[in-house]
Amino acid sequence: MKKKSQKKYEAILDATAQLILSKDVGDVSTTAIAQAVGIPQSSIYTYFDNRAALLAALFLREIKALYQADYDVALNQPIASLLQHYLTNLFKFALEHPDSMTVIEKLKSEMWIDVKTVAQVEEWVSQTPIQQLLAANLHNGTFRSVDISLVRNLLFSTIKIHADNILNGVYTQNERPFSEVCELLIAALMK
Repeated sequence: MKKKSQKKYEAILDATAQLILSKDVGDVSTTAIAQAVGIPQSSIYTYFDNRAALLAALFLREIKALYQADYDVALNQPIASLLQHYLTNLFKFALEHPDSMTVIEKLKSEMWIDVKTVAQVEEWVSQTPIQQLLAANLHNGTFRSVDISLVRNLLFSTIKIHADNILNGVYTQNERPFSEVCELLIAALMK
């Protein structure tokens, strides 16, 4: 994609994310997105086949950003250390990018996600080191025997709520240390 085209592509995704933060996903139209970017609605279809493709691209962009820090994990550590490292990365991301976490949460809870998008996201996510680790430990019996989607949701949702509570002043990090949340999550997963 040319540099100018890439900028417009990103501007469309950014505008979509901003609209999702202020509305339900179902209320975000390509008309509103085009208005926010300052382009004709038909220009959106230069970059995306349809609204669902646009939402899928946004979801995948945010998921990739979320998992980026997982590539620096040395996998030759004990499972509890690896989980702690992963959860710490997730917590840092949630504190630094709360809007991204909210966009991910809203997009994954909406019914717009089609089978193709789910397969795309699952293929990418399953290749990340931490997800391979989670899957392996579910398979070998180290973790409680539940579907990996439940594990992901438990970790994501708990960390997001904890970070949101800190960011919104519900409590401080000193009052509710991350280490306690981390211990709770690790204990919930392990047999």
